[in-house]
Amino acid sequence: MEQVGYIVFYIVTISAGALVGGKLIAPAIRKRQRQASDAASGSPLVRIISIFQFIAILFIVFLMGLRIGADRRVFDSLGSIGVTALVITVFSIGFSVLFVFFLRKMAGFDREGVRHGHGSKHKDVKS
Repeated sequence: MEQVGYIVFYIVTISAGALVGGKLIAPAIRKRQRQASDAASGSPLVRIISIFQFIAILFIVFLMGLRIGADRRVFDSLGSIGVTALVITVFSIGFSVLFVFFLRKMAGFDREGVRHGHGSKHKDVKS
């Protein structure tokens, strides 16, 4: 029963953080990100950093693959691990996409994240 209390505490904490972040912090961050993105879009430093990050991620994934492949127990049980991992991955992705889709529809957002209805001041103007 003590675990239920921890789970409720975590859910309440996450919900409070999402509420504070979504209503108070996110608008200011979005404004700063737009300004920084506009300023840095043509910067060669941003391109170099992006390439470096991509190469670093590829290297880390390669090292993880080497380490997993070197473990004989993992290699021997790859069939059962593979099926279990596939099932978990498919259900995780599937239900995440469904949840976000329905939550987005309930909140009134379109695919681009623009809110329609609910007294929104933003109009989608095409020129």
